[in-house]
Amino acid sequence: MTVVYLSYNKSVLPYNLSCIKRLIFIMFILFSITAYGESLDSSYTLQADNVEYSSKKHLLIAKGNVELFRKDYLLTANKVLYDKKNNKAFAYGKVVLIKPNGEELYADSLELDNNLTETLAFELKVRFEDGNIFTAKRARSYPDRIIFDKATYSPCKICKTHNPQWQIRSSKIEYIKKKNTIYVNNFFDIYGITSFYLPYLRVASHDSPPRSGFLFPSYYSHKKIYGYGITIPYYLRISDSNDFLYSPTVTTKKKILHSGKYRFMLQKGNTNTVSFDYIKSKQQTNPSSPKDRFYIRSNFNHRFDSKFSLNSDIETVSDKSYIKNYRDENVNYLKSFVNLNYFTDSSQFNGSAHHFQELRTADENYNTNITVAPRFRYDKTVISRNSRYYIKSDAINMIKEKGGNTSKVNLELDWDNSYAFHNHKIETSKIVYLDLYKFSNITTDTPASYKKKYTYSRIIPELAIAWKYPFILANNISLTYIEPLIKFIASPADVHNDKIFNEDSQEIELNDSNLFNNNRYSGSDRLEEGLRVNYGIVGSGQATSRMYPKYNFVFGQGYRLKKGGDYSFNSGLRDRKLSDYVGRLSFKTSYITDFHYLFQIDQENHKFRRNEISSMFNFDLPNKNLQKLVLDAKLSSYNYKHNPKDKNDLNNIKKSVSLSGTLYFFKEWYLTAGIVENFDKKKARPIESKFALGYNGQCTKIALSAINNNTSDAARGIMKGGFTYNFEILLKNIND
Repeated sequence: MTVVYLSYNKSVLPYNLSCIKRLIFIMFILFSITAYGESLDSSYTLQADNVEYSSKKHLLIAKGNVELFRKDYLLTANKVLYDKKNNKAFAYGKVVLIKPNGEELYADSLELDNNLTETLAFELKVRFEDGNIFTAKRARSYPDRIIFDKATYSPCKICKTHNPQWQIRSSKIEYIKKKNTIYVNNFFDIYGITSFYLPYLRVASHDSPPRSGFLFPSYYSHKKIYGYGITIPYYLRISDSNDFLYSPTVTTKKKILHSGKYRFMLQKGNTNTVSFDYIKSKQQTNPSSPKDRFYIRSNFNHRFDSKFSLNSDIETVSDKSYIKNYRDENVNYLKSFVNLNYFTDSSQFNGSAHHFQELRTADENYNTNITVAPRFRYDKTVISRNSRYYIKSDAINMIKEKGGNTSKVNLELDWDNSYAFHNHKIETSKIVYLDLYKFSNITTDTPASYKKKYTYSRIIPELAIAWKYPFILANNISLTYIEPLIKFIASPADVHNDKIFNEDSQEIELNDSNLFNNNRYSGSDRLEEGLRVNYGIVGSGQATSRMYPKYNFVFGQGYRLKKGGDYSFNSGLRDRKLSDYVGRLSFKTSYITDFHYLFQIDQENHKFRRNEISSMFNFDLPNKNLQKLVLDAKLSSYNYKHNPKDKNDLNNIKKSVSLSGTLYFFKEWYLTAGIVENFDKKKARPIESKFALGYNGQCTKIALSAINNNTSDAARGIMKGGFTYNFEILLKNIND
């Protein structure tokens, strides 16, 4: 049923209601055509101050505040005219069309003709639902396209007081529904100033589905190794779950650096990738570097169900200097792995294979590629009242290019108990380590005490008892939790570390994170031995003052009944019963995001041997043009002299500074600067300095950066010094 509401002047001639209905029907045809062919139903409302109809001229006229409604559609104008004889409809004066999806059309006049299939608008502006704005002197609308004459386009906010950040002025713009938008004879304006000219430009329409095509070049760079470069990306849409981005960089010295990334999805939420770089290089920084240089990496993640999952990260490179020279990354090795995981509430199984590609020079100790395949891990936890049982098992087969192969099984059985009485807490831990090793193909450059091939096993028990007395200090200023702690650990005086190749345990450096650990070695090949005691205090608090709202701290020391152990001089444990003092102080305030101070104090002369400070400050600035200042600082100093009285022993006195800051201003701009330097007693050694200027606007993103890296390695072919410049510009709906 059709419902019509009319407001009219009774003094005018009687009108024909069927003609009015015809007008309404025609207007909704206009509605649908302008809205690109939307379907109609029969519910509509027409309102106007005055409606006139001439039966002689077959002409119906609605004047004054004309409004036409259809569901959530709205068309308004000063005047609407329907010419029944010529089958045309016209709207004049402040014509506005608003769609339910937010699209808006503004025009001085609108005309519908050619059997109700075409529209013609003058002096119009169209705002699509994504914010894109087209203006034109004239526009012709067809069922599948709109053609704008003498038009402009901009996704930026347009104000009456100033020009948009950027816009395109074209003699013609043709919008093809769900396909392309074509720009002809284009001038690119930045804040109203013509910057460059493009005779032809074709981009995907805002409502088009993803598809293949060139992307607007947005990345420009300069590196010492290849000169100036511009990246021209091409996007290949393979299917809804597969695509490929090819991003070649054309350079002035090395021709083309090919880069690509293939993405595919096997299940919702998991995107898998294969990416690569490749360049054919004739001029080598290192004679041993190959002419065909590349880097390949793939990531794969798949979950079969709630318990089973498979994931991998595989990467390889053609030579040792490629990643540093071409990708600006400092890495010592590449790690590849494939994992099959099984999880339950109390257990975890992992089967995996690993490969380590060494990137360090041949004269270093760790200079061989390593393959670990297979590796099986199984962990299980059982909780019963105040007891907790752990089973940790690890089986590894390791193959090295040189230095010998290792097969081993490590099993750890752990039984923990916890008791509490009168604020005291007692925690006990009973551990048994069972290790079985098989070494083979041992080369002559390994220690003489090892044979070419042998098998070794060990069973090591360990008992640990910890006493804690937590208490709370509360007053009007703060609330502080403090917990004194003493842990006694007993294990055999000799755990036979010297019989086992150390493949996975890093040298110990006593610090706040491992102060109270039973075994401070990171892996399973090395165990601490003998009777020892760790003691100290930990705490945290919340202050009522905004200046110091949150803080935590650790301080303590270790004691050994006998000197010894395979400790480095820098560990704070070497050749002494009492270890160095170590600690940490951390806090946060309203303007300090994070502050951490770590220290190590020599227990003999009470001088600081290590100081590390890392902090981040976040200041809100009162100036309307300067919004925020963010500072990030990392300072460290090390005094690990073997002989404190030896003035010539300078190799173990080092300092490093890393400072960076970012200033946010004019709401959308930022400025970043940073420096990294190392120091010793003789001189400063600059490592890296950087500078960046950027803009993050509503419709434009610009980033300019300069990085000067002073690290080098002639043996690996890593070039020294030189600035790397990068410039990136992203324009909304052109780079998208």
